[in-house]
Amino acid sequence: MPSLKTATRIDYTSSVPGFSQLKKFDQQSIDLIRKSSDSKMIVIVDSGYALPKAVPHVVTDHLNLTGDNPLIGENYAGGPRFPVINDIYVKVIDTLDPKKTLPMNNPLGNLPLGVAVGLKEGAVPTEEQLNAIRALGGDFYCYNLVPAMLVAAHIGLKVFGIVIPHGEQLDKDLCKYLKGE
Repeated sequence: MPSLKTATRIDYTSSVPGFSQLKKFDQQSIDLIRKSSDSKMIVIVDSGYALPKAVPHVVTDHLNLTGDNPLIGENYAGGPRFPVINDIYVKVIDTLDPKKTLPMNNPLGNLPLGVAVGLKEGAVPTEEQLNAIRALGGDFYCYNLVPAMLVAAHIGLKVFGIVIPHGEQLDKDLCKYLKGE
């Protein structure tokens, strides 16, 4: 399993020191992810909305409701035309370093899990639409993680995704752990 220590790290919340700080998913994100193919894993932190609890959530899966796909167009030579995205998300248990961490000491183990719904930047669903999202299996929505994950999957990276409530920050211990410290 790829290591958090050697993972590429992208933060769309501007709150995680030591991560590449990006304001939104765009060509800069795509270029950074594509340069990361040797990492084998990418950690993506994004702001989330309508989370069931006002705490960070580990992403276990996603629904792409953006109406778009960053892989449309000419195929990038670094990956297959239609990448497999089954099991793309890294599980919390797979982030353990058996030499340093016991499962009970993993700060990620205390976070709730959830299915991220990718929406087009700026889209704010109504209560009725949120209910439909939940009926489809989504737990919260975000704007950057899902398209970034598609680019990562295209070049064969695993993704560890964390969505934090919009405007919040990760605590220092969690930040250190995500950096492999």
